[in-house]
Amino acid sequence: MSQIWILDQPVYIYEQSGVLYYAGFTEPASSDFDLIASWTKLPVVQLFYDGPDQLRKMVEEILCEIGIQIGLGDFLLIKLRVQDELCHVEVKYRDFSYEENAGASQIREVLSSSLRGIFPILEKPSDGYLVEIRDDVEIKRTHNAIKPVSFLIPEKLYEVAIKGETRLLPEGFYNFFGQIVYLNKNMKIEDSAFFIEGAQMVYKLKNEFLVYRDGKLLYPDGQFLVIDEPYDVLEEKILPKLVAVKAEGGMQINSAILGKYREFLVLASGMIVPLDFSWVMKISNPLIEWCAKGDELYVLDLSSFVKAVDLKRKKILWEKHIPGAWGISCFDDYIYVGVGQKVLKLDRNGNVLSEENCNDFGSWREGIIILKSEEEGFIVRNNKGFVVMKNSQATLYMDEPRVFDNVLRVKFFDWGTVVQTETGCWVVEN
Repeated sequence: MSQIWILDQPVYIYEQSGVLYYAGFTEPASSDFDLIASWTKLPVVQLFYDGPDQLRKMVEEILCEIGIQIGLGDFLLIKLRVQDELCHVEVKYRDFSYEENAGASQIREVLSSSLRGIFPILEKPSDGYLVEIRDDVEIKRTHNAIKPVSFLIPEKLYEVAIKGETRLLPEGFYNFFGQIVYLNKNMKIEDSAFFIEGAQMVYKLKNEFLVYRDGKLLYPDGQFLVIDEPYDVLEEKILPKLVAVKAEGGMQINSAILGKYREFLVLASGMIVPLDFSWVMKISNPLIEWCAKGDELYVLDLSSFVKAVDLKRKKILWEKHIPGAWGISCFDDYIYVGVGQKVLKLDRNGNVLSEENCNDFGSWREGIIILKSEEEGFIVRNNKGFVVMKNSQATLYMDEPRVFDNVLRVKFFDWGTVVQTETGCWVVEN
Protein backbone atom coordinates (compact mmCIF):
# COMPACT_ATOMS: atom_id res chain seq x y z
CA MET A 1 0.00 0.00 0.00
CA SER A 2 1.31 3.46 -0.88
CA GLN A 3 0.12 7.01 -1.55
CA ILE A 4 0.17 9.14 -4.69
CA TRP A 5 -1.10 12.64 -5.44
CA ILE A 6 -3.88 13.19 -7.98
CA LEU A 7 -4.10 16.90 -8.62
CA ASP A 8 -3.96 18.32 -5.08
CA GLN A 9 -5.32 15.29 -3.21
CA PRO A 10 -3.42 12.33 -1.66
CA VAL A 11 -4.82 8.95 -2.71
CA TYR A 12 -4.10 5.46 -1.30
CA ILE A 13 -3.30 2.86 -3.95
CA TYR A 14 -2.49 -0.84 -4.08
CA GLU A 15 -0.36 -1.92 -7.03
CA GLN A 16 1.12 -5.29 -7.95
CA SER A 17 3.01 -6.35 -11.09
CA GLY A 18 2.27 -3.03 -12.76
CA VAL A 19 -1.50 -3.34 -12.25
CA LEU A 20 -3.41 -0.88 -10.06
CA TYR A 21 -5.92 -2.83 -7.94
CA TYR A 22 -7.17 -0.18 -5.51
CA ALA A 23 -7.56 3.60 -5.26
CA GLY A 24 -9.25 5.47 -2.43
CA PHE A 25 -9.01 8.39 -0.06
CA THR A 26 -8.74 5.96 2.88
CA GLU A 27 -6.92 2.69 3.37
CA PRO A 28 -8.88 -0.36 2.10
CA ALA A 29 -11.64 -1.80 4.28
CA SER A 30 -12.11 -5.58 4.59
CA SER A 31 -14.55 -5.59 1.65
CA ASP A 32 -11.94 -3.77 -0.43
CA PHE A 33 -9.32 -6.39 0.44
CA ASP A 34 -11.73 -9.14 -0.67
CA LEU A 35 -12.22 -7.35 -4.01
CA ILE A 36 -8.47 -6.83 -4.44
CA ALA A 37 -7.87 -10.55 -3.80
CA SER A 38 -10.42 -11.46 -6.49
CA TRP A 39 -8.69 -9.27 -9.08
CA THR A 40 -5.17 -10.49 -8.21
CA LYS A 41 -6.19 -14.07 -9.10
CA LEU A 42 -6.39 -13.04 -12.75
CA PRO A 43 -3.32 -13.47 -14.99
CA VAL A 44 -1.03 -10.48 -15.68
CA VAL A 45 0.81 -10.27 -19.00
CA GLN A 46 3.33 -7.95 -20.60
CA LEU A 47 1.66 -7.08 -23.91
CA PHE A 48 3.88 -6.89 -26.96
CA TYR A 49 1.64 -5.63 -29.76
CA ASP A 50 2.73 -5.66 -33.39
CA GLY A 51 0.06 -4.32 -35.68
CA PRO A 52 -1.84 -1.24 -36.94
CA ASP A 53 -2.13 1.54 -34.34
CA GLN A 54 -5.87 1.85 -34.89
CA LEU A 55 -6.40 -1.77 -33.73
CA ARG A 56 -4.43 -1.50 -30.47
CA LYS A 57 -7.45 -0.24 -28.52
CA MET A 58 -9.51 -3.21 -29.76
CA VAL A 59 -6.79 -5.64 -28.58
CA GLU A 60 -6.67 -4.06 -25.11
CA GLU A 61 -10.48 -4.15 -24.87
CA ILE A 62 -10.54 -7.90 -25.69
CA LEU A 63 -7.94 -8.62 -23.02
CA CYS A 64 -9.99 -6.68 -20.44
CA GLU A 65 -13.20 -8.46 -21.47
CA ILE A 66 -11.58 -11.86 -20.94
CA GLY A 67 -9.98 -10.85 -17.66
CA ILE A 68 -6.32 -10.61 -18.66
CA GLN A 69 -4.51 -7.75 -16.91
CA ILE A 70 -1.86 -5.76 -18.78
CA GLY A 71 1.15 -5.11 -16.58
CA LEU A 72 4.49 -6.78 -15.79
CA GLY A 73 4.19 -10.49 -16.47
CA ASP A 74 5.06 -13.11 -19.07
CA PHE A 75 5.21 -11.71 -22.59
CA LEU A 76 2.10 -12.00 -24.72
CA LEU A 77 2.77 -11.36 -28.41
CA ILE A 78 -0.19 -10.32 -30.55
CA LYS A 79 0.63 -9.74 -34.19
CA LEU A 80 -2.02 -8.47 -36.60
CA ARG A 81 -1.80 -7.81 -40.31
CA VAL A 82 -4.65 -6.43 -42.39
CA GLN A 83 -4.73 -5.98 -46.16
CA ASP A 84 -7.83 -5.32 -48.21
CA GLU A 85 -10.43 -7.78 -46.87
CA LEU A 86 -7.95 -10.22 -45.29
CA CYS A 87 -6.32 -10.40 -41.88
CA HIS A 88 -3.55 -12.50 -40.32
CA VAL A 89 -3.67 -13.15 -36.56
CA GLU A 90 -0.66 -14.49 -34.65
CA VAL A 91 -0.59 -15.07 -30.87
CA LYS A 92 2.36 -16.34 -28.78
CA TYR A 93 2.38 -16.88 -24.99
CA ARG A 94 4.87 -19.05 -23.11
CA ASP A 95 4.97 -22.30 -25.13
CA PHE A 96 1.67 -21.60 -26.89
CA SER A 97 1.64 -20.44 -30.53
CA TYR A 98 -1.35 -19.74 -32.75
CA GLU A 99 -1.76 -18.41 -36.32
CA GLU A 100 -4.81 -17.98 -38.52
CA ASN A 101 -5.89 -16.15 -41.66
CA ALA A 102 -9.45 -14.88 -41.86
CA GLY A 103 -11.62 -12.13 -43.26
CA ALA A 104 -10.87 -8.65 -41.93
CA SER A 105 -14.37 -8.43 -40.41
CA GLN A 106 -13.61 -11.53 -38.27
CA ILE A 107 -10.46 -10.19 -36.62
CA ARG A 108 -12.08 -9.53 -33.22
CA GLU A 109 -13.76 -12.96 -33.16
CA VAL A 110 -10.58 -14.81 -34.18
CA LEU A 111 -8.38 -12.99 -31.65
CA SER A 112 -10.87 -13.46 -28.80
CA SER A 113 -11.20 -17.17 -29.58
CA SER A 114 -7.44 -17.70 -29.65
CA LEU A 115 -6.94 -15.94 -26.29
CA ARG A 116 -9.72 -17.91 -24.63
CA GLY A 117 -7.96 -21.03 -25.88
CA ILE A 118 -4.76 -20.00 -24.08
CA PHE A 119 -6.28 -18.94 -20.75
CA PRO A 120 -8.79 -21.05 -18.81
CA ILE A 121 -12.21 -19.66 -18.03
CA LEU A 122 -11.54 -16.74 -15.70
CA GLU A 123 -13.89 -15.48 -12.99
CA LYS A 124 -13.62 -11.78 -13.50
CA PRO A 125 -14.99 -9.56 -10.68
CA SER A 126 -17.83 -7.24 -11.62
CA ASP A 127 -16.87 -4.46 -9.19
CA GLY A 128 -13.96 -2.05 -9.41
CA TYR A 129 -12.98 1.53 -8.62
CA LEU A 130 -13.69 4.58 -10.77
CA VAL A 131 -11.53 7.69 -10.39
CA GLU A 132 -13.26 10.73 -11.92
CA ILE A 133 -11.06 13.78 -12.42
CA ARG A 134 -12.95 17.03 -12.77
CA ASP A 135 -12.13 20.28 -10.98
CA ASP A 136 -11.62 17.95 -8.02
CA VAL A 137 -11.18 14.16 -7.71
CA GLU A 138 -14.01 11.73 -6.95
CA ILE A 139 -13.43 8.00 -6.28
CA LYS A 140 -16.25 5.48 -6.05
CA ARG A 141 -16.88 1.78 -6.27
CA THR A 142 -18.52 0.87 -9.55
CA HIS A 143 -20.26 -2.15 -11.10
CA ASN A 144 -19.58 -3.72 -14.51
CA ALA A 145 -15.90 -2.76 -14.24
CA ILE A 146 -13.61 -3.70 -17.12
CA LYS A 147 -10.51 -3.51 -14.89
CA PRO A 148 -9.76 -3.00 -11.18
CA VAL A 149 -9.24 0.78 -11.36
CA SER A 150 -10.45 2.98 -14.21
CA PHE A 151 -9.76 6.67 -14.70
CA LEU A 152 -12.28 9.00 -16.28
CA ILE A 153 -11.86 12.63 -17.26
CA PRO A 154 -15.41 13.64 -18.24
CA GLU A 155 -15.79 15.94 -21.19
CA LYS A 156 -16.49 19.38 -19.78
CA LEU A 157 -18.94 21.57 -21.64
CA TYR A 158 -18.68 25.34 -21.78
CA GLU A 159 -21.37 27.90 -22.53
CA VAL A 160 -20.71 29.92 -25.66
CA ALA A 161 -23.02 32.84 -26.37
CA ILE A 162 -22.99 33.60 -30.10
CA LYS A 163 -25.09 36.55 -31.20
CA GLY A 164 -27.79 35.85 -28.60
CA GLU A 165 -27.75 32.05 -29.03
CA THR A 166 -26.15 29.93 -26.28
CA ARG A 167 -24.47 26.63 -27.13
CA LEU A 168 -22.81 23.99 -24.94
CA LEU A 169 -19.51 22.91 -26.51
CA PRO A 170 -16.58 20.75 -25.29
CA GLU A 171 -13.08 22.15 -24.88
CA GLY A 172 -11.09 22.50 -28.08
CA PHE A 173 -10.39 24.66 -31.14
CA TYR A 174 -13.34 26.22 -32.99
CA ASN A 175 -13.80 28.41 -36.03
CA PHE A 176 -16.20 31.23 -35.14
CA PHE A 177 -16.85 33.64 -38.02
CA GLY A 178 -13.50 32.71 -39.57
CA GLN A 179 -11.56 33.21 -36.31
CA ILE A 180 -9.77 30.25 -34.69
CA VAL A 181 -10.60 30.24 -30.95
CA TYR A 182 -9.47 27.80 -28.24
CA LEU A 183 -12.46 27.20 -25.97
CA ASN A 184 -11.55 26.43 -22.34
CA LYS A 185 -14.02 28.64 -20.44
CA ASN A 186 -17.48 30.17 -20.84
CA MET A 187 -17.27 32.74 -23.62
CA LYS A 188 -19.31 35.39 -25.38
CA ILE A 189 -18.58 35.68 -29.08
CA GLU A 190 -19.51 39.01 -30.62
CA ASP A 191 -18.39 39.60 -34.16
CA SER A 192 -19.07 41.73 -37.19
CA ALA A 193 -19.17 38.60 -39.37
CA PHE A 194 -22.24 36.54 -40.19
CA PHE A 195 -23.34 33.91 -42.71
CA ILE A 196 -26.13 34.20 -45.30
CA GLU A 197 -27.08 30.75 -46.55
CA GLY A 198 -27.62 30.37 -50.29
CA ALA A 199 -26.28 33.84 -51.17
CA GLN A 200 -23.99 34.15 -54.19
CA MET A 201 -23.05 37.74 -53.34
CA VAL A 202 -24.09 40.33 -50.74
CA TYR A 203 -24.27 44.12 -50.98
CA LYS A 204 -24.86 46.74 -48.30
CA LEU A 205 -27.35 49.56 -48.72
CA LYS A 206 -27.35 51.93 -45.75
CA ASN A 207 -27.92 49.57 -42.78
CA GLU A 208 -29.51 46.76 -44.79
CA PHE A 209 -28.09 43.96 -46.90
CA LEU A 210 -29.12 42.93 -50.40
CA VAL A 211 -28.61 39.34 -51.52
CA TYR A 212 -27.80 38.29 -55.07
CA ARG A 213 -28.92 34.76 -55.93
CA ASP A 214 -29.87 32.96 -59.16
CA GLY A 215 -29.93 36.11 -61.31
CA LYS A 216 -31.97 38.15 -58.83
CA LEU A 217 -31.03 41.00 -56.51
CA LEU A 218 -33.21 40.45 -53.42
CA TYR A 219 -34.21 43.38 -51.20
CA PRO A 220 -35.11 43.02 -47.49
CA ASP A 221 -38.76 44.02 -48.15
CA GLY A 222 -39.27 41.09 -50.52
CA GLN A 223 -38.84 43.00 -53.80
CA PHE A 224 -36.25 41.87 -56.33
CA LEU A 225 -34.63 42.83 -59.61
CA VAL A 226 -33.70 40.38 -62.37
CA ILE A 227 -30.23 41.57 -63.42
CA ASP A 228 -26.71 40.40 -64.06
CA GLU A 229 -24.60 40.36 -60.92
CA PRO A 230 -23.62 44.00 -60.24
CA TYR A 231 -20.24 45.31 -59.15
CA ASP A 232 -21.78 47.24 -56.25
CA VAL A 233 -24.91 49.04 -55.05
CA LEU A 234 -24.29 52.65 -54.04
CA GLU A 235 -27.04 54.89 -52.63
CA GLU A 236 -29.69 52.83 -54.36
CA LYS A 237 -27.77 53.09 -57.62
CA ILE A 238 -26.80 49.75 -59.13
CA LEU A 239 -23.25 49.82 -60.44
CA PRO A 240 -22.72 47.19 -63.19
CA LYS A 241 -19.43 45.38 -63.66
CA LEU A 242 -19.05 47.03 -67.10
CA VAL A 243 -19.57 50.78 -67.46
CA ALA A 244 -19.69 52.97 -70.54
CA VAL A 245 -17.24 55.88 -70.65
CA LYS A 246 -16.09 58.32 -73.30
CA ALA A 247 -12.49 57.92 -74.33
CA GLU A 248 -10.32 60.49 -76.06
CA GLY A 249 -11.90 61.72 -79.26
CA GLY A 250 -15.42 61.22 -77.92
CA MET A 251 -15.41 57.47 -78.60
CA GLN A 252 -17.52 55.52 -76.11
CA ILE A 253 -16.09 52.26 -74.74
CA ASN A 254 -17.21 49.70 -72.18
CA SER A 255 -14.73 49.07 -69.40
CA ALA A 256 -14.72 46.72 -66.39
CA ILE A 257 -14.50 48.26 -62.94
CA LEU A 258 -11.25 47.23 -61.28
CA GLY A 259 -11.92 48.97 -57.96
CA LYS A 260 -13.45 51.86 -56.06
CA TYR A 261 -11.58 54.38 -53.92
CA ARG A 262 -13.46 57.17 -52.18
CA GLU A 263 -15.65 58.78 -54.86
CA PHE A 264 -13.56 57.42 -57.75
CA LEU A 265 -13.81 54.30 -59.89
CA VAL A 266 -10.62 52.70 -61.19
CA LEU A 267 -11.27 51.06 -64.56
CA ALA A 268 -9.42 48.09 -65.99
CA SER A 269 -8.93 50.00 -69.26
CA GLY A 270 -6.53 52.41 -67.46
CA MET A 271 -8.93 55.24 -66.69
CA ILE A 272 -10.40 56.84 -63.57
CA VAL A 273 -13.84 58.43 -63.36
CA PRO A 274 -15.89 59.97 -60.52
CA LEU A 275 -19.06 58.19 -59.44
CA ASP A 276 -21.18 60.68 -61.38
CA PHE A 277 -19.15 60.03 -64.57
CA SER A 278 -18.83 63.80 -65.08
CA TRP A 279 -15.27 63.43 -66.43
CA VAL A 280 -12.78 60.73 -67.33
CA MET A 281 -9.00 60.65 -67.10
CA LYS A 282 -6.74 58.25 -68.99
CA ILE A 283 -3.82 57.39 -66.71
CA SER A 284 -2.21 54.30 -68.24
CA ASN A 285 -2.48 51.24 -70.45
CA PRO A 286 -4.83 48.48 -69.19
CA LEU A 287 -4.29 47.95 -65.47
CA ILE A 288 -3.19 44.93 -63.44
CA GLU A 289 -3.62 46.30 -59.91
CA TRP A 290 -3.87 49.50 -57.91
CA CYS A 291 -3.58 50.85 -54.36
CA ALA A 292 -4.09 54.27 -52.78
CA LYS A 293 -2.86 56.42 -49.91
CA GLY A 294 -4.47 59.75 -49.08
CA ASP A 295 -5.06 61.69 -52.29
CA GLU A 296 -2.62 59.59 -54.30
CA LEU A 297 -3.47 56.58 -56.44
CA TYR A 298 -0.74 54.10 -57.46
CA VAL A 299 -1.32 51.81 -60.43
CA LEU A 300 0.51 49.01 -62.20
CA ASP A 301 -0.33 48.47 -65.85
CA LEU A 302 0.22 45.66 -68.35
CA SER A 303 3.25 47.46 -69.78
CA SER A 304 4.98 47.18 -66.35
CA PHE A 305 4.68 50.88 -65.58
CA VAL A 306 4.06 52.01 -62.01
CA LYS A 307 2.41 55.43 -61.90
CA ALA A 308 1.42 57.83 -59.14
CA VAL A 309 -1.70 59.92 -59.70
CA ASP A 310 -2.80 62.99 -57.73
CA LEU A 311 -6.58 62.52 -57.56
CA LYS A 312 -7.30 66.08 -56.43
CA ARG A 313 -5.33 67.75 -59.21
CA LYS A 314 -6.01 65.00 -61.77
CA LYS A 315 -2.31 64.84 -62.48
CA ILE A 316 0.23 62.07 -62.99
CA LEU A 317 3.02 62.78 -60.51
CA TRP A 318 5.60 60.26 -61.75
CA GLU A 319 5.98 56.94 -63.52
CA LYS A 320 8.57 54.19 -63.31
CA HIS A 321 9.10 51.26 -65.66
CA ILE A 322 9.67 47.97 -63.74
CA PRO A 323 9.84 45.12 -66.29
CA GLY A 324 8.08 41.95 -65.12
CA ALA A 325 6.14 43.64 -62.32
CA TRP A 326 3.04 41.67 -61.28
CA GLY A 327 1.62 43.22 -58.10
CA ILE A 328 1.37 46.48 -56.14
CA SER A 329 0.35 47.44 -52.61
CA CYS A 330 0.78 50.29 -50.07
CA PHE A 331 1.64 50.43 -46.39
CA ASP A 332 2.49 53.54 -44.37
CA ASP A 333 4.47 55.86 -46.66
CA TYR A 334 5.80 53.10 -48.90
CA ILE A 335 4.77 51.34 -52.08
CA TYR A 336 5.52 47.65 -52.60
CA VAL A 337 5.87 46.17 -56.07
CA GLY A 338 6.20 42.45 -56.86
CA VAL A 339 8.61 41.64 -59.69
CA GLY A 340 10.03 38.22 -60.54
CA GLN A 341 10.77 36.45 -57.24
CA LYS A 342 11.15 39.69 -55.28
CA VAL A 343 9.18 42.52 -53.76
CA LEU A 344 10.57 46.05 -54.10
CA LYS A 345 10.04 48.75 -51.49
CA LEU A 346 9.60 52.22 -53.01
CA ASP A 347 9.16 55.62 -51.40
CA ARG A 348 6.29 57.84 -52.49
CA ASN A 349 8.48 59.41 -55.15
CA GLY A 350 9.11 56.06 -56.83
CA ASN A 351 12.67 55.52 -55.57
CA VAL A 352 13.58 51.90 -54.80
CA LEU A 353 14.71 51.64 -51.17
CA SER A 354 15.16 47.88 -50.73
CA GLU A 355 14.14 44.47 -52.02
CA GLU A 356 13.30 41.09 -50.50
CA ASN A 357 12.86 37.59 -51.91
CA CYS A 358 9.23 36.52 -52.12
CA ASN A 359 6.75 34.46 -54.09
CA ASP A 360 3.76 36.68 -53.24
CA PHE A 361 2.90 39.46 -50.79
CA GLY A 362 0.08 41.52 -49.31
CA SER A 363 -0.37 44.46 -46.95
CA TRP A 364 -2.93 45.14 -44.26
CA ARG A 365 -3.19 47.29 -41.12
CA GLU A 366 -0.41 45.29 -39.38
CA GLY A 367 2.08 45.62 -42.24
CA ILE A 368 3.43 43.47 -45.07
CA ILE A 369 3.15 39.67 -45.15
CA ILE A 370 5.38 37.79 -47.57
CA LEU A 371 4.91 34.26 -48.90
CA LYS A 372 8.16 32.50 -49.73
CA SER A 373 6.87 29.55 -51.80
CA GLU A 374 3.95 28.40 -53.93
CA GLU A 375 3.07 25.80 -51.27
CA GLU A 376 1.92 28.68 -49.01
CA GLY A 377 -0.78 29.65 -51.53
CA PHE A 378 -1.35 32.85 -53.49
CA ILE A 379 -2.57 36.32 -52.50
CA VAL A 380 -5.48 38.43 -53.75
CA ARG A 381 -4.71 42.04 -52.82
CA ASN A 382 -7.06 44.90 -51.99
CA ASN A 383 -6.41 48.45 -50.88
CA LYS A 384 -7.61 47.66 -47.33
CA GLY A 385 -6.21 44.16 -46.93
CA PHE A 386 -5.74 40.87 -48.72
CA VAL A 387 -6.64 37.18 -48.70
CA VAL A 388 -4.34 34.16 -48.92
CA MET A 389 -5.89 31.39 -51.02
CA LYS A 390 -4.66 27.83 -50.50
CA ASN A 391 -6.73 25.16 -52.25
CA SER A 392 -10.31 25.99 -51.15
CA GLN A 393 -9.27 27.66 -47.88
CA ALA A 394 -9.03 31.44 -47.57
CA THR A 395 -7.28 33.38 -44.81
CA LEU A 396 -8.61 36.93 -44.77
CA TYR A 397 -6.43 39.75 -43.43
CA MET A 398 -8.58 42.79 -42.75
CA ASP A 399 -9.31 43.65 -39.09
CA GLU A 400 -7.74 40.37 -37.91
CA PRO A 401 -6.86 37.04 -39.57
CA ARG A 402 -9.89 34.86 -40.27
CA VAL A 403 -9.97 31.42 -41.89
CA PHE A 404 -12.78 30.20 -44.17
CA ASP A 405 -13.21 26.81 -45.84
CA ASN A 406 -14.79 25.74 -49.16
CA VAL A 407 -14.25 29.22 -50.60
CA LEU A 408 -15.16 30.02 -54.20
CA ARG A 409 -14.15 33.71 -54.26
CA VAL A 410 -13.63 36.80 -52.11
CA LYS A 411 -14.90 40.29 -52.92
CA PHE A 412 -13.87 43.52 -51.17
CA PHE A 413 -16.12 46.53 -50.59
CA ASP A 414 -15.67 49.88 -48.81
CA TRP A 415 -17.80 48.60 -45.92
CA GLY A 416 -16.31 45.11 -45.63
CA THR A 417 -15.63 41.80 -47.36
CA VAL A 418 -17.82 39.01 -48.74
CA VAL A 419 -16.47 35.46 -48.82
CA GLN A 420 -18.50 33.24 -51.12
CA THR A 421 -18.51 29.54 -50.21
CA GLU A 422 -20.24 26.51 -51.69
CA THR A 423 -23.29 26.99 -49.45
CA GLY A 424 -23.55 30.77 -49.05
CA CYS A 425 -21.64 33.93 -48.16
CA TRP A 426 -19.77 35.05 -45.08
CA VAL A 427 -20.13 38.80 -44.58
CA VAL A 428 -17.35 40.52 -42.65
CA GLU A 429 -17.98 44.18 -41.91
CA ASN A 430 -15.11 46.60 -41.29
